[in-house]
Amino acid sequence: MEFAEDKKTILLVDDNAALQELIKEIFETEGYDVYGALNGREALDFLSSDKVRVDLILLDLKMPVMDGYQFRAQQLSDQKIASIPVLVLSADDGSSKSAVEQLKAKGFCSKVSRVEDMLETVRRCCA
Repeated sequence: MEFAEDKKTILLVDDNAALQELIKEIFETEGYDVYGALNGREALDFLSSDKVRVDLILLDLKMPVMDGYQFRAQQLSDQKIASIPVLVLSADDGSSKSAVEQLKAKGFCSKVSRVEDMLETVRRCCA
């Protein structure tokens, strides 16, 4: 399987389907490939399928089935996917910023931030 050198792939893990579509559209317009999962379990299933090489995971913390904390624990315990960087994605700046350290994430993206700020954060993590 060949991958484009310059095109980055994002896995967006969030239970809000409408928000997922909006974020997906924004990042695809900027040249990213974006895949979605509605919870941590779906994300792990997607990552274990080996269909796509993921460069970055945007991870919501509060989701049904498997939340962001449970997902990250499973991800870090799986050698095949442990090295994929994670950005915490949440509307709650306060608790999310502390979650970044707890989850060993690369950083934080606010769901309510300006689009340009979110894009810049993702660009830095994908560089």
